[in-house]
Amino acid sequence: MQLKKYDIENNITFHYLKDDKYKSNVISMFLTVPLLRESVTLNVLIPSILKRGTQKYQDLQAIEISLENLYGASFGTSVDKFGNNQVLKFYIETVKDSIVNDNVFEKSLDSFFGLIFEPYLENGTFKQEYVQQEKELLKIAIENKINDKMNYAFNRCIEEVCEEENYGLYSLGYINDLIDVNNAILYNQYMYILKNAKIDILISSDMDEKYVLKCVKDRLNYEILKFRNIIYQPKATYISSTNNEKNIVEELDVIQGKLVLGLTIKEIEKFDTYDILLLNTILGIESNSKLYRFVVEKEHLAYEAISAFIRNTNVLLVETGIDIVSYDKAITVIKKQLNDLEKGNITKEEFNGSKNVLMTLYKTTNDSAFRTISYYANQSIMNTNITIEEAINKINNIKLKNVINVAKAIKLNTIYFLKNRGAK
Repeated sequence: MQLKKYDIENNITFHYLKDDKYKSNVISMFLTVPLLRESVTLNVLIPSILKRGTQKYQDLQAIEISLENLYGASFGTSVDKFGNNQVLKFYIETVKDSIVNDNVFEKSLDSFFGLIFEPYLENGTFKQEYVQQEKELLKIAIENKINDKMNYAFNRCIEEVCEEENYGLYSLGYINDLIDVNNAILYNQYMYILKNAKIDILISSDMDEKYVLKCVKDRLNYEILKFRNIIYQPKATYISSTNNEKNIVEELDVIQGKLVLGLTIKEIEKFDTYDILLLNTILGIESNSKLYRFVVEKEHLAYEAISAFIRNTNVLLVETGIDIVSYDKAITVIKKQLNDLEKGNITKEEFNGSKNVLMTLYKTTNDSAFRTISYYANQSIMNTNITIEEAINKINNIKLKNVINVAKAIKLNTIYFLKNRGAK
């Protein structure tokens, strides 16, 4: 499948993926703005408010009924960090017109654009009741971040590694920010986003692309979308490598210690992204990875040990849950795996097996219209245009020396450990 890209007026980009494989149409819109301390919390609130009501469907019940009338269409939102940017994501998935013999596509497009561009207003701003309710729900979500101790430790390590970069901001925002937020402040931020965000509209369907493009253009006649000024940070977040490792130890009521190592990749721009992804797979993506085989299976230090490369940054994280007394041993074993990668101590089975795992992950992306369109949306944010098939081919052609070169550029930045209160 090939993605077609069209630059629509007012700095809006339309991406079309024509397919005959899936049973559903997927319509998505990504609004990308700089990730900033002063707006991170406001931006998280906005999709929640938009879901509460539109000019046509003024409450949740009315919206749910309208989606049910579209043969059970599903609508969803999320807000994610992506390098130096914060991305507000909106999706609607509906059955294809050809399956139900009905014009579902245009009806769903009307509903979708209505949810984003035609919010329910009272006296020219968001309904205060909706704003207050969503503030309370977000406050609870932020407070609950501490309940998932592994995820909490993961995010705390990111905060420490990225302490001088906005990527270190917590993805859900901050409770203190909610105190002064009212409907007018939030509505002004919403209008600011529409005026300044990088807007990508992505659609996957089996219909003629000229017809789909016309349908989109016909509905983008909102006054707010005229004379837009995009404020967008295409540059990735790069953390400077340092020889001064940070050791952070915090105490909470935990049964098992949570250990996270924050690593940076020096001069990451010299490496192909897929070389880094393959290294990450060899290190700690699945049960045949080095971390799992040595930290879990051989040394019995944990039930799980994984690694994660944070896309659009140069940050690589290793995380595991361990007994408090195993702290020193776990760090030694993890460092040994990193050292083995640098020395090229990678068996043929590890290398080829990890290649197959990574290629399979990309192949399964094509199993879902939603996952496929999400893949290409992320490509747009990164200003790249690599098809899934091209990505698989790149992975298949990676040489061992490429992975070794990446490993040599890895530096330990932070060791974060969350342990039980009073534990020694």
